[in-house]
Amino acid sequence: PPPPPPRDSIRRQRQMCIRDSYYYFKTKDEILEAAIKYRTERISQMLEQWTGTYRTPIERLHRFLDILSNSADAIMRYGCPMGTLNTELGKEQRDLQAQAENLFKVFEVWLVDQFSELGYAGRAHELTLRLMAQGQGINVMAHVHNDPGFLRREKERLGHWLDQLAEGNDECA
Repeated sequence: PPPPPPRDSIRRQRQMCIRDSYYYFKTKDEILEAAIKYRTERISQMLEQWTGTYRTPIERLHRFLDILSNSADAIMRYGCPMGTLNTELGKEQRDLQAQAENLFKVFEVWLVDQFSELGYAGRAHELTLRLMAQGQGINVMAHVHNDPGFLRREKERLGHWLDQLAEGNDECA
């Protein structure tokens, strides 16, 4: 393999990237706004793809849960990027936090549609918030304890809960 690039080369490249970004974005807030907008658009595209790929709402809800296992390594290291971003911005940058909230709202609207199609239109928003809150709690605790087994078990528990809903077991809701 080729030798690693010298530190000076990396440092120059990094500075070049920073200078380039400030050419397009005058402030760090503008960079963050663009990143939030980009991520929100990517999430919307992903959800549209899932809607077209998976036939039933229960299949789509299970695909949503797969985010937990598909992101396990990153969750163990960093926690949930959307949750962390919203928490940090909510402390002192409420305007930017309002934009970052859209990352959750895109999922929220889509999940409400899934629960409605599953037969829970009257409670779809409540079930959506429950699922999202439990997912965020799982992310936090798995990260805090660095426990991928916990994440896996809790994802399975949520999957079982969704299956019960799909079978019409309203008591579990």
